[in-house]
Formats: sequence, structure tokens, C-alpha cells
Amino acid sequence: MSDWHDEIEYIMEHFDFERVHAVMKLLNWTYSPSNKVPTLEEVKTAARKHLEAIGGDTIGERSGGFNARLERDEGFEFLRLSFEVEQCDSLYRPFKILLLADGHCRLGRFKRERNGESRAPSPAW
Repeated sequence: MSDWHDEIEYIMEHFDFERVHAVMKLLNWTYSPSNKVPTLEEVKTAARKHLEAIGGDTIGERSGGFNARLERDEGFEFLRLSFEVEQCDSLYRPFKILLLADGHCRLGRFKRERNGESRAPSPAW
């Protein structure tokens, strides 16, 4: 059993599983191996499984749209459960097409500085 029993029960009581289930039905989101949209109870069981896996060295579990994580903020630890329909990360976008003054295009990389500004791109070739 997880060390987070009370927190898990709070999330299970307050998370809007009906909303998630409605989205899954709308998108025809299926789970393997049945290849059918899970029932509301199956959705809740999957979420609970992910939350209960957190502990020890495990700080997160994600699959089937659910992302269960142990979060830390200003000395506090807490659990977070989310359901992700779409995700985008700049880690997977290393190149940008650059339009040069002479009208030619090149691939280039932007290096993000700590202050949030972008340095001039360097050519990829």
C-alpha cells in the first residue's frame, strides 16, 4: 500500500472522472488489449493504480492518458493526477526554418538562455 493513502482518497473523491470518461468516449480512446473505450470504473481503477505506484524511488506513473506525479513545492510534497489529451514539449522541436535576408531558407537552432531570451540561431550545416 502507498504511503499516500489519504491523499489518494482525496484525489479519487475530487477528480472529475466523468469528464475524463466523456472525453474518452468522444475520442474513441481505447485501452489494450480489449481495444474498447474503458468503463467509468475501469478509468477510476487505472488512475488509482498509477497513484498507488508512487512511493520509494517512483515519483511518477503515466499511461492511458493519466499522469500521476509526486510534486514538490516550497518544502511540501503532494500528489497530482492529470489526464492529458495532447502534449507538446520544446525538447522535440530542435530545428526552426530560417528565412535569410537573401531569400534562402536554412535550418537553424535557437539556444534558450536562462533569462528567457533567444540567441541568434546557428546554421545546421
